[in-house]
Amino acid sequence: MVGLVRTLPEPDQMTFGLPRIAKLVTGNPEAIVRGSYLLTEWLKNIRPAALDENALPEWQEVVDALVVAGNRALAPYSD
Repeated sequence: MVGLVRTLPEPDQMTFGLPRIAKLVTGNPEAIVRGSYLLTEWLKNIRPAALDENALPEWQEVVDALVVAGNRALAPYSD
């Protein structure tokens, strides 16, 4: 899913992609953290766009769920 979403313009990544990915991640973050190699870099890359598009709370929720599930690479971005 991230592979497809990241090809969209950044505003669309926030309005269309992030909510869908958030739903997948928060549904089972342990499974996602083990199986998605694109997600971490995508989340890091879209953080500025999340700020610009007022999507930071949703972005933060995804990051925090992944960190709790064991994603150490996103730990510096977790609240």
